[in-house]
Amino acid sequence: MPERLLQRIDQIVARTRRLGWWEGVGWVVALVLGVALLLMAVDAVSRMNDTGMRWLAAGLVVAVGALAWRRCFARPGRESVDRLAVAEQLQQRHPELGSRLASALEFAEQSQGDTTAGSAELRRAVVVRAAVDTEAMDLEGIVDPAPARRAAHAVAGVVAALVLFAVVDASSLGLAATRLVAPWADAPWPRRNQLAFVDPVTRLAKGQPFEAVLEDLNGEPPADAQILFRSGDNATIERRPMRPVGDRLVAERESVQRPFSYRATGGDDDTMRWIDVEVVDPPGVASMVVNARPPEYSGLPPAEFTGHARVLEGTSLAVSGETSSAVSAAAIEFEDGSTIAAELAPLEASSDEQVGIGSRFAVAPDQWIATLPQAAEGARPRSESVGYRVRLTSPDDLVGYGPRRELVVEPDTPPEVVWLEPIDDLYVSARALIELRVSAEDNLAVHTVEVARTRQAIGGDAEEAEEIEPLTLDEGNPQPPARGFDDPPARGVASESWDLEPMGLAPGDLLTLTARATDYKPGVGEAPIARRVTIVTDEEIDSRLAEQQSELLAEIQRGLDAEREARERVGELGIDLQQGAPVSRDTVDRLTTLGFEQRQAAAAVADPRRGAARLAADMQRTIERNRLERPELAGQLAGAKEQLDRLAGETLPDAQRAIADGRRLAEALTGEPNAEDRAALGESLAGAAAAQDDTIETLEQAAESLAGWADYQRFAQELAALEEAQRELRDATVREAAELASSTELDRMERSAARQKLAAQQNEIGRRFAKLEQAMRRLAESSEDASDQESGAEAAGRPAGAKDAVSDALAEAQERSTAGKLRSATRDVANSRFGAAAEGQAQAADDLREMLEALRQRGAGDAEELAKRLREASEKLAGLQQELGEMRRQTEGGQSPDGAEREQLAKDAQRLGRQLDRLTAPAAGQSTQRGGEQIAQSQQGGQSQQGDQSQQGGQSQQGGQSGQQGGQQQGGQQEGDQQQPQDEQLAEAEESLQEAQEQLEERIKQLEDQVAQKLLDKLKAKIDGYVETQRAVLDGTLKLSEEAQAQRDSIRTIGQQQFGLREEVTAAAEEMASRPVFEMALSGASLDMGQALERLARADLGRQTQQAELSALTRLKHVAEVLRQNQELNEQQQEGAPPPSGAGDGGESPPPSPIDVAELKMLRLMQMELNGRTGLFEADAAGDEESADWRTGRQLAEEQNRLMELVLELARRNNDE
Repeated sequence: MPERLLQRIDQIVARTRRLGWWEGVGWVVALVLGVALLLMAVDAVSRMNDTGMRWLAAGLVVAVGALAWRRCFARPGRESVDRLAVAEQLQQRHPELGSRLASALEFAEQSQGDTTAGSAELRRAVVVRAAVDTEAMDLEGIVDPAPARRAAHAVAGVVAALVLFAVVDASSLGLAATRLVAPWADAPWPRRNQLAFVDPVTRLAKGQPFEAVLEDLNGEPPADAQILFRSGDNATIERRPMRPVGDRLVAERESVQRPFSYRATGGDDDTMRWIDVEVVDPPGVASMVVNARPPEYSGLPPAEFTGHARVLEGTSLAVSGETSSAVSAAAIEFEDGSTIAAELAPLEASSDEQVGIGSRFAVAPDQWIATLPQAAEGARPRSESVGYRVRLTSPDDLVGYGPRRELVVEPDTPPEVVWLEPIDDLYVSARALIELRVSAEDNLAVHTVEVARTRQAIGGDAEEAEEIEPLTLDEGNPQPPARGFDDPPARGVASESWDLEPMGLAPGDLLTLTARATDYKPGVGEAPIARRVTIVTDEEIDSRLAEQQSELLAEIQRGLDAEREARERVGELGIDLQQGAPVSRDTVDRLTTLGFEQRQAAAAVADPRRGAARLAADMQRTIERNRLERPELAGQLAGAKEQLDRLAGETLPDAQRAIADGRRLAEALTGEPNAEDRAALGESLAGAAAAQDDTIETLEQAAESLAGWADYQRFAQELAALEEAQRELRDATVREAAELASSTELDRMERSAARQKLAAQQNEIGRRFAKLEQAMRRLAESSEDASDQESGAEAAGRPAGAKDAVSDALAEAQERSTAGKLRSATRDVANSRFGAAAEGQAQAADDLREMLEALRQRGAGDAEELAKRLREASEKLAGLQQELGEMRRQTEGGQSPDGAEREQLAKDAQRLGRQLDRLTAPAAGQSTQRGGEQIAQSQQGGQSQQGDQSQQGGQSQQGGQSGQQGGQQQGGQQEGDQQQPQDEQLAEAEESLQEAQEQLEERIKQLEDQVAQKLLDKLKAKIDGYVETQRAVLDGTLKLSEEAQAQRDSIRTIGQQQFGLREEVTAAAEEMASRPVFEMALSGASLDMGQALERLARADLGRQTQQAELSALTRLKHVAEVLRQNQELNEQQQEGAPPPSGAGDGGESPPPSPIDVAELKMLRLMQMELNGRTGLFEADAAGDEESADWRTGRQLAEEQNRLMELVLELARRNNDE
């Protein structure tokens, strides 16, 4: 037993020692191999060729191995594993053993006869017991193999990395291992880069550039490659980066003068040797001359150049020169790489020179012709600069160059042709005299200027146009004129008057004119746009003259508006200056803006392209070109042109200069204000104002001198501008009144300037209106006398009924006293009566609107406004009827009415008729105008009867002298004049006016029905929503009334819903105020909702609340039903449904309008609903009179009375119709 224990312990000791040894070996191997592998990898990546680094790496591996061996095997205590150590480990693992196992092992190793060890039996007993206790124990468990396994794993990892390295790059691994194991061995790494120059330069001509091309024989050159230059004395080395070009690197050096050496480094290649470059003198140009011979057609003389040159395209160039040394080849080399070979010949040496010292070179003139690339289609050729030099090659292949020279080749462009007259396409008569003026310019000389012509008959195709012989305007000498190369281009203007009358053209023919010019090359240039001449009739010429006149007047008006605006700004600035306002930066800004406005006004007059002066000149040319007999219009144009030229040349520039001077003075005053500069500023503003007043007056005169029916729209435009200005001024007056009311006493003093500005603006509006009214009156008064002599241009521009429209507009102004209102407004503003001024300004703006509508023969577009205006016209018509009745009574009484009164009555009737026609009542308008004509005829008839009757005072005049020939004879009518007696004509006039009144009432009724229908359509869009909301209110009330205890919140919600609906229905009733039937129905529903609200506020959900809600719902349903039927009836009428049989036939009245039908149905339903409520009230009163609500009874009675009134009103309207 004791032996068995000792054996087991010895086995554990042996195994532990064995695992420890393998652990140490593993770690030594792993560390040595790992460090070696790492160093080999670093060496393979860095490609170190330093032997010292290799020795250092090898020493590092050895050191690591030694340190690992020492740590694993040579450290103290490494062999301390013995029996006692194992016993102690077992005792630590099995505490129940105590210290018996260690004692037993110690006793077991002692001799049996050792008396110093104590009792042998006792020792044996201890050993036996320890053996028994450990017999069943796993003593091998204390041996830990993990450290040995970790060492093995480390070795395996290093070996795996080594294998991977070998798989990836075995050759590099082998070379790296060799370099590590034998650092003394010659085992360098192969270079990744192997740099070499392509055709390295070793000999170079002095002054020529050096270029070196580097490549890498192993692939792409390294990015860090550099070229090193070393001077001839090896004193300095210069490093330069190289420029990549494809897969190579390039280095350059300009104008080399001294020998040098060079080499390249980059990547891992630093082994290239220096390459020496020898610099020698190259062959050079000693002298060179270029002889230029221009083309013969150019007229340019030959020229000789020794440097840069300019030549004409097509010039022949001959080159001759000498070299400084003998050469084997010479050529002219251009920048694009092309060359022209030169012929060589040796120089002839003098007696003291050696033969062959240099060479002579030459280029024949037929070898070098100055040319330009072909220009793109439609583009003009442009000059081009060509760089060139002489390239010389020495016998030993050295290349030298002469100095670089520039040759500018100028193109010989065709002539540039520009139309001067006509400037645009023309519309002329067949007898027109057309002025043709063409400008031609050529860089050399113009030979011929002509106009190509084609004629296309009316209705013909462009391909079939007939070519007419070109019209030559100018033809030069057969030979080109001599000139210098730097002379300015040849310019000229050719003109010709072309009479169309001999050609026998007809209206509709089209002439196409193309201006062209040729030079001596010959090059042909054409004007970019052909001119088209269309033959038109004289009437079309007159119409175009009218358009030109309108355009001219519009431009004058534009300038006038801009100048008035600028004048107003100058006036405001002047007022501020007079009131002592400080000159600030704002003043400068206002003057800057004013200068811009003044320039706009000047452009409207003086613009050379579209200014009024230019347009007037165009009109003059139109008259002259077409040989029109328009002496009056020509005189007006001449006067206007003279006035406009004066403005453009004198007055407007004066105004601009005065404003510019004022701005400069204002800028000075913002810095250091002084009285002298302030006075000068005032003078500048006064000067500008004077020039502006002159401009305004002149433009107004020019407009009036050209005014005619062709300028009819100018009146309308001016009225519209005046109305807009008046309304804006009225708004400004209201604002000023508000600011004045809230201002202090000091502020009111400062408001004085604002009041003066408003007064000045109002006065200007009055002045403009007075001039406009005066111009309109002159035109109206002179139109009748001038109608026979009116020009075709004026007649073409006259609108139909223009005379009557102007007269109507003037009558509106006279009736409304528009001029007086404008004057009153000016006084009110000046005296700070802003309330009265604003009211007068609003009335004046409305008057201007009425005048504008009369002038444009246009009425209001809104049906409601039309009905209102027609009501006013009906009152005027009633007044005319009253005057006519009085006049007829005078006639029946034997008195002769005043002729002037009768004439005025006739004019008033005719004017009212035209107004009715504008206000969409044409039938009433025609009847009224017919009545006016009959009144005018009655005056003629009365005069005829007075010439034939006997002189009997106080007796009535007899009827006409005879009946109409072949007509029906009236009893008592005498033979004689066919003129009706004036009393009969007045009677017919009275009937016509009465008929007009009836037609007018019918038209008013139609318009009122349209307005009503719009209201009903609007109500119909809402009524269904009202019905649904009221039904929801009633349903909610019924539901809550069935609950035992209704929540107040629920009742409040229903009340809010009822309140909102009542507000909407009340608003709808107010909108229907013009249709009282529907207004009553909606108001009744609103009243019922109000009663329901009162009870809901008291949380009363009883029968009376429900009855009120039900009544409101019933009323709304009735309204919805009537509106639905009304819509169906309207749709039937729009589809053209025939009226009922006999309607409107045989004197019967037409059927009532859909509005009347709807109102009648509404009255019927309201009466039925009222009857039902009355029955309920009577039933309640019969049951209990004391508890009956007599307020409801009074309400029922009031509704019944109102219904009766509405029924009577509807019946009255139908009877009247």
